[in-house]
Amino acid sequence: MAWGSKYAISFSDEVCICSYDSKDKEYDVKKEKNKFNLNIKYSQVSDIPYIKGKKSYLEMIIMYFWCTRIVDEEEYLEEYLKKFVGK
Repeated sequence: MAWGSKYAISFSDEVCICSYDSKDKEYDVKKEKNKFNLNIKYSQVSDIPYIKGKKSYLEMIIMYFWCTRIVDEEEYLEEYLKKFVGK
């Protein structure tokens, strides 16, 4: 969890990666396929047994911190979790 928080903070100076239109209240959580540039980081740690095959979990941890602590978009987080956890 600490790693996810620190990793999310590293994006705090960049444009919000969330595809959320606050005017129309529309969510498109699948628009960005490489949220947080996670593909590169995951390729560096994917051989660790407890991480292997768990890229989506890493993304969810980072998304939680991004939405709750950095951009204050808890509504977006709820929609994101409905799409990905509800599977």
